[in-house]
Amino acid sequence: MKQIQILFYVLLFSVIGLNQLLGQEKKHSLILSGVLAHYSNVGYTPDYFNGYYFFPVNPGIEAIYMFSISPHFKLGTGINLQTGRNMSWKRDLRRFHYKEVSIPLQARVDLFRFFKKSMSWFFTIGYNPGISFNIKAESPDSFEYWNEIKLSASSIQNYSDDNFFTDLYFDLGFTQSIGRFGEFSISPFVDFRQNSTWMDYHKDKHHYGIKISYPLKF
Repeated sequence: MKQIQILFYVLLFSVIGLNQLLGQEKKHSLILSGVLAHYSNVGYTPDYFNGYYFFPVNPGIEAIYMFSISPHFKLGTGINLQTGRNMSWKRDLRRFHYKEVSIPLQARVDLFRFFKKSMSWFFTIGYNPGISFNIKAESPDSFEYWNEIKLSASSIQNYSDDNFFTDLYFDLGFTQSIGRFGEFSISPFVDFRQNSTWMDYHKDKHHYGIKISYPLKF
């Protein structure tokens, strides 16, 4: 986590320095987002089981530096840190906790404005290379108490040490002006994993969720 914080501050200071070099035109923004994501369970779903995640919702954060190529087209990159959890009931019942860090590469297109230009719609497409880390697996005992198990080929089906991934990203959202406080945006998204990692045996290759964002313009 400490390395992620250092990388975030390096990105922030780089944006501020670039702004000083390029002048005061407000073509630059740092978009800070809170993320709620859902990773789907796979395999058999019980009617009830103590500690089973029936619909897990996982928090994350994102910081994207955006540069305006034109009034309606922007390019951006930054960092995304997402937590995740889900259940896998294939040969055995397993519960997983993990984190994912990625470097999003995004293109955003503004669509149109209405309501006296206080609201605008946009969509974003992106490519997110990253890595899964801090992966923990748990298994229940006969009393339905969950115990952490070692990550190994003998205890986890399809386990390997390959945790690198590349995702395709798409969202559709709107931006709402809030007067002198600037604006915020809400954007539902879907993220599809291009390559296969061992974790894809235990969860779907896609996940989805919603972002709430606030831009700092330079």
